[in-house]
Amino acid sequence: SPGRAGGARPQQQRAPTPEPATPLPRSAADLPAAPGRETFVAMCTACHDVTTSVSARRTAAEWKDLIDNMRGRGAPGDNAAAESVRAYLVAHYGR
Repeated sequence: SPGRAGGARPQQQRAPTPEPATPLPRSAADLPAAPGRETFVAMCTACHDVTTSVSARRTAAEWKDLIDNMRGRGAPGDNAAAESVRAYLVAHYGR
């Protein structure tokens, strides 16, 4: 009879990979407008392009560690600025 030969199971289709909550930006103009955006641009884009800066989603603790590391290497900004950037990144590029 026509149909499945030898008891083969039908192929399961994979669900499409969901788009990230916030697509990766190509420039600062593509970043979500929210508190912390301008501080992020000032602190991070002197050394990194915007896409590189947010290409990996991180937890709040991971963003804090990364920001602390970058500040130790000379990234500008005080503790309040670092917290503003961390909150922005967690909200838009967190996991």
